[in-house]
Amino acid sequence: MTDRHGIDIRLRALKEYFGYIRKIRSFGFRKVSHDPFLEAALFRYLHLAVECVLDICELVIASEGWPHPGTNREVIGLLGKKGVLSGKFSGRFSKIAGLRNILVHDYLKVDLKLVFDQMDELNDFSVFSKSIGRYLIHHKNA
Repeated sequence: MTDRHGIDIRLRALKEYFGYIRKIRSFGFRKVSHDPFLEAALFRYLHLAVECVLDICELVIASEGWPHPGTNREVIGLLGKKGVLSGKFSGRFSKIAGLRNILVHDYLKVDLKLVFDQMDELNDFSVFSKSIGRYLIHHKNA
């Protein structure tokens, strides 16, 4: 049975976090790089957004009864293999698991400029949310 409630909660949180990320980005690199509070908020909301994605993937995997992959990157990749996400998209998007590991474990190595330069790719969070929404529509009776 699909954990619609758990997935919905995390989709709403993902949307909220992504809104905060966009707002922080709107201040521009210079302002964020000179304000440790904005920089910390950006990194924290990115971390929370990635955690939402991973949690949603885990909930889908558990709901479907699929064997659990070994890594966070493989968790996203499995949704691509099973058609919940497009294969090409999941291959590209699964790299955010590495971002999560850097934000959590190697936080001293986070390169703000690199994060800022790649933030256009963060629209992938919206693509992910839409794909999960389609998955839920197809599983509305589950």
